[in-house]
Amino acid sequence: MAGENWRRLADYVVAGRVVQGMRDRRSLAAATGVTERTLGKLENGQRVSASTLAAIEIVLGWAPGSCRRILEGGEPSAGSAEPDPAEDADPT
Repeated sequence: MAGENWRRLADYVVAGRVVQGMRDRRSLAAATGVTERTLGKLENGQRVSASTLAAIEIVLGWAPGSCRRILEGGEPSAGSAEPDPAEDADPT
């Protein structure tokens, strides 16, 4: 898709991993359940699946959709420590 900057996302993921105290991909792989090979692709600026991005967001403490925002030139949002009960409330 136009406007996606996977190299930019790679830089954010590497920085986020380091901030979380994970010095290498192996640590991130263990925390996310994503293979080191797939993480290598991501950290080298290559496209990965939406499920991989979701796992990364959780472990790095980013709100859902943060990877997409980074790809589009924005910034990640901090995830909440606890789920918002209003999000799970029955609207009826």
